[in-house]
Amino acid sequence: PTTTNIAPASALEMGESRRSRLSIASDAEEPSCCARSRLHMIASSSWVSDKRTWLALATLCSIIGCASWQLAEQEVARQGALVSGVQAIAEQHAAELARHVRTSISSTFALGALARALGDNITQSVFDIVASSIIDKYGGVSVLQLAPAGVVEMIHPLTDDHRGALGHSLLVDPARRGGAIATIEGYPERQAVVVGPLRLIQGGVAIIARHPVFATHAPKRMAPEPWVHPTTGENHTVSCAEEECSFEGPRADDGSRQFFWGFSVMLATTDELLSRAGGLALLAENQPALEGSPRLAYQLRAASPHPSLNASEGEYARGVFAHSPSAPPVLDLKRAGGVTALIELDELGIQWELTVAPEDGWPDVSASFGLELGLIATFMSAGAAILALLAVRGVRGAHERRHEAAAQAMATELERQRLEAAAVARSRLIRTVMHDLRSPLLSCMSIARSLRALAAARRGAHTASADFSDATIASTAPNAAEAAGGQQHPGGGGGGGGGGGGG
Repeated sequence: PTTTNIAPASALEMGESRRSRLSIASDAEEPSCCARSRLHMIASSSWVSDKRTWLALATLCSIIGCASWQLAEQEVARQGALVSGVQAIAEQHAAELARHVRTSISSTFALGALARALGDNITQSVFDIVASSIIDKYGGVSVLQLAPAGVVEMIHPLTDDHRGALGHSLLVDPARRGGAIATIEGYPERQAVVVGPLRLIQGGVAIIARHPVFATHAPKRMAPEPWVHPTTGENHTVSCAEEECSFEGPRADDGSRQFFWGFSVMLATTDELLSRAGGLALLAENQPALEGSPRLAYQLRAASPHPSLNASEGEYARGVFAHSPSAPPVLDLKRAGGVTALIELDELGIQWELTVAPEDGWPDVSASFGLELGLIATFMSAGAAILALLAVRGVRGAHERRHEAAAQAMATELERQRLEAAAVARSRLIRTVMHDLRSPLLSCMSIARSLRALAAARRGAHTASADFSDATIASTAPNAAEAAGGQQHPGGGGGGGGGGGGG
């Protein structure tokens, strides 16, 4: 009965002991798991989240942004310098062309001086010699003409293309009379009047400059003769009153009156004029003064085109009378971004526009922009990498020190928890061992008590039987003595034998 009561209690206590050991193991493992999770959290809070890192990155971005802005500003300035350079070149060539135009037109002044000096005594041979000398000296002049009383009588050089102009009456021709009278009346404010550029019948484009000649030997009143148009055959006449056919000019140096004698006329084709100037041809060549040495395209047009050049399309569209091969008149170079330089000779009635632009168009960026961008990017990348490395190294060092301090603190905490867990485990182990030992000890003690009770019971029984034997012996001893005494009295030998038996 005792053993059957002990066994179930021992099994229950062993189960509790096993659960307590598992609890001890889990408690011992809990601090290490918490420590690992905390270390992971510390490691996950990387140096990237540090404000100093972002401050360094912001500084780098600011430096890169400033460098990019500076490079863009330099590129804008460089583009502006290119435009200014092209503008300067255009104005330089415009001034050079204006000077040559003025020089070529002044040839009419020299021819007019000859007419004032000789008047009607000028012969064709003298005119040829003087005209040839003027053309060679002044340059840019294709043809010189003398028109006494407004009628062309002398031409040099006299070629088949210009022979048809002989006998042309400028004061009678309805198409020329208005302009001729305006030229006469505009003197001396305008020393000469330029017509054109205009298309010539024989082909090409030219300007015609007319210089009115006033002389003291000129007749007071002119009587224009009839003129027959060489193409249509129409007969044109002018009948004018006294005041309509008399053109008085400024007085001579001696104060004598001067009247209109005729015109000295210069005709200069644009090809001859521009070849003499020579500058526009250089525009189509490389410009070493400009960055990238671009080739330039140009167009030269009249601000108020002559009707013969005012077509909307064709070779001389929009009044363009000279251009580079890469800029035909159909291309509006001005709208394409070209710069314009004005050629204004108010005393001659000239207003031209010289438009110039790079032949291949304005570049989006300069030739050196890519190289500069690459160098800046390289240096900025290297500087940024160094700065970032230093910043990251400093921040990472600080974080590593913090991490080491946290790890050390965590190790201390883990050691403390381990010791506490070990103490708890020892106490639990002692309690468990004591509990585990108490059950068999109690069983042993119970068995011992049972055995002691059984032994005591047995000793009690033995004692009772011994007492009974002693009592029995005690009661039978006198009877035996008496018997033994009776037997000795009859004979002495029996006593000795009884004594020996009793002994």
